[in-house]
Amino acid sequence: MKTIRRLETAFWSANSRVWDDGLADDAIAGHIDDIAAWLAAACPAAATVVDLGCGTGNHTAALRARGLRVVGADIAPGMLARAQHKTDARGRPPALVRTDLQQGLPFADASVDAALSVFSTQFLDLRAFLAEVWRTLRSDGVVLLEVPAAWADRGRCLPTRRSRAFTRVKQVAAFAGQLTGSVHLRSPEAVRSILTVAGFTVVDERTSPNSYAVLARA
Repeated sequence: MKTIRRLETAFWSANSRVWDDGLADDAIAGHIDDIAAWLAAACPAAATVVDLGCGTGNHTAALRARGLRVVGADIAPGMLARAQHKTDARGRPPALVRTDLQQGLPFADASVDAALSVFSTQFLDLRAFLAEVWRTLRSDGVVLLEVPAAWADRGRCLPTRRSRAFTRVKQVAAFAGQLTGSVHLRSPEAVRSILTVAGFTVVDERTSPNSYAVLARA
């Protein structure tokens, strides 16, 4: 298992080289901004947010631009290295932590106001993950989950050959992961059900051509 996790970490670190290619597409960049605005609107002023599976820090940066205190967490050092360069308006680098979300969250009980997870829960036991999110949230905290849609074709709109090629590799890996049970492609109904069982109340939800997103409150 440790060998598999090392390979997965190396894969995502390599993926960091093409991750930001999609920002050249206005629709992708705009969607990141929309997700950040949605979560920020549900948070108190100067809230503390954890971006779980932050990748190269695009959502982290968008949330910080709205005045929120954000900590990005990811398993891949390559992703975190690129996120480190995305400073805020004052030139300050983000707060980042390297961690394996499968092993729990490295945050104290009731220490954050909100949690964001974009395209990371398909690799996790969602029930165990949400239990950890619940533990770290303050009273009335919120979580925003975005999961890949079964109907999506993410390779079609990416702007460069290398990003499209890498996406095809990811799709093959995801298919293999579904067969082995390490990747979970969940329906909106399944996500809502697991959130409810975990004690969250669904506040709002949105569907895009590539994803399903849901905002829930503890």
